Amino acid sequence: MGTEKPTRITTLAELSRLVTSKRSVVVPTHIWAAKPIPAAVVINMTGTIIMGMFKAGMYLYEPKRKGAKHDPK
Repeated sequence: MGTEKPTRITTLAELSRLVTSKRSVVVPTHIWAAKPIPAAVVINMTGTIIMGMFKAGMYLYEPKRKGAKHDPK
């Protein structure tokens, strides 16, 4: 895993930007949203669900790089 902090999504404007760039988000604390969900799907959910996801911690999904090597210890 990288040392970079994940990008947290906190506003509808940020979520809308992810829709236009065809990105996905995750909410690690929600079982049903722990896997990547397209931002276009999330932005069409009801406001109460989206607000709950913001409060729980919605993050930009960053896929693992194919060229990254595993660092065994």
